[in-house]
Amino acid sequence: MLYLEPVWRNFFENIATVQFDHRLLAITLLGLVVAFSLLARRTVQLLRLRIGLYLLLAATVLQVVLGITTLLLVVPIPLAAAHQGGAVVLLTAVLFMTHQLRRC
Repeated sequence: MLYLEPVWRNFFENIATVQFDHRLLAITLLGLVVAFSLLARRTVQLLRLRIGLYLLLAATVLQVVLGITTLLLVVPIPLAAAHQGGAVVLLTAVLFMTHQLRRC
């Protein structure tokens, strides 16, 4: 197995480690967003916050599904590009939710 020196370079330049990190981050983020959604939906009263909550959940699930599908189909370019676009949608949902929370 190929390891890079210094060790910290593996997190950014070792292809296997980068793929593992990416998948671990995706699974962790999905779990956190689902847990946040389940806990927050009981207490959220404002419509704009509820909309933001569901947008965040939908964008996260869409991004994970796009990522898994991209890998299973061996990275077709249109699907890989959709996964990149999904990252922008997810970032937009996070910013919208953050903005709505700050307005409360």
